[in-house]
Amino acid sequence: MRKVFSLLFFTSVFLPLAAKISVTRYFGNEDLTCNLITEICQDSDGFIWVGTLNGLNIYDGWTFRHIYSQAGDTTSLLSNYIHELYSDSKGRLWVGTNLGLQRYDGLTGKFRSVRFPEGRTTSVDHITELADGELWIVNGNISRIDPDLMTAEPAESINKLTGSSVTEVFTDSTGAVWLASNRNRVFRMRGDSLQTIETESSLLSFLESGGAVYASSRTDVYRWNELLASFEKLENDCEPYTRARMLKSQDGNIYMATKGQGFRVVDTQGMKVLPTGKFVCREVDLDHISTLNWIEDRSGNIWIGSAFNGLVMVSNHTVDFMSIRSPGFSVPYNDMVNTVYCTRDGKLWSGTETGKLYMHLEDLLMDEVQTFPGSIYSLHELDDRYLLVGTKLHGLYKFDRRTKAYRI
Repeated sequence: MRKVFSLLFFTSVFLPLAAKISVTRYFGNEDLTCNLITEICQDSDGFIWVGTLNGLNIYDGWTFRHIYSQAGDTTSLLSNYIHELYSDSKGRLWVGTNLGLQRYDGLTGKFRSVRFPEGRTTSVDHITELADGELWIVNGNISRIDPDLMTAEPAESINKLTGSSVTEVFTDSTGAVWLASNRNRVFRMRGDSLQTIETESSLLSFLESGGAVYASSRTDVYRWNELLASFEKLENDCEPYTRARMLKSQDGNIYMATKGQGFRVVDTQGMKVLPTGKFVCREVDLDHISTLNWIEDRSGNIWIGSAFNGLVMVSNHTVDFMSIRSPGFSVPYNDMVNTVYCTRDGKLWSGTETGKLYMHLEDLLMDEVQTFPGSIYSLHELDDRYLLVGTKLHGLYKFDRRTKAYRI
């Protein structure tokens, strides 16, 4: 998702100087509806959704929008207690609460509820999608969701085989479905066969890396050994972990969150769980927050949801900024940069209150390319040649980047 930034700077523009890791903490009523974070999700449009013990939050890159249940409105949230947020392969966003499941309609901003048998109220703790696109609700029992009819029906045969004890479901790259039970066992479904695997403790999460399946409990990490048909425990010197799932980042690493002892990285070659300095930050004491959930968004930012300590975003992409001025002329004191836009070729453009359009060069200089009749308030890339330039009181112009000419 490419974003347009509307800024208000006097006499100068700020450009990136040097990248570094930065940490942002979101806390309190101005940012969040509640500081106990129950779930985090990024939807197909790039927005970050944050579920809490009291309401839902949507982050658009600048601000949070708060959503609460409204009494008497069947198109609002069923409950403010958010258990699950899930964006499926078709871009649909599902919201699970202690009172049921809903799908969010981004066009209307409304919620549509899933109907359960006999109209009963069902707490929705976890949603997963299988390789064939089938959606399951997991909360001991498994229910199949029909997205067209907006109904959920129990998967009777699976529930009978597993004893209605499933807490987590994972599909690996071979299509095998792993079902973790709260009774110290795992079920693996491959086609019509069901394999029962005994474990020394209940497993909380699964992921796959390098063709191997890893699982975690509250205290340990395991790797599946196909030859032995069992999970092998990795060596570690830290316990206990929190209930947060393992996180596989875009750099291929597997991370674990502990309770009060920082974060750990899984050494898949040495079969060890080791300390990591990736999340060491002076601004926020991440070593002593209780991590409940976390995700990595498509930009590589790590979002950490905690118990009573709000939301923390760790970014490898945030940068320091420096002020730059245009060469060969002076920007009037009363001129302002109203909008900044990045085109697909990586070039940065800005428009000012006096109608000047600038293109920013690789050497951090500015080139004045055109002056428009009115203040420039917006820019949009039409294609690889043309920009749309929105002005105050003078309408919309089509600007040719090759000839530097424009027309209404």
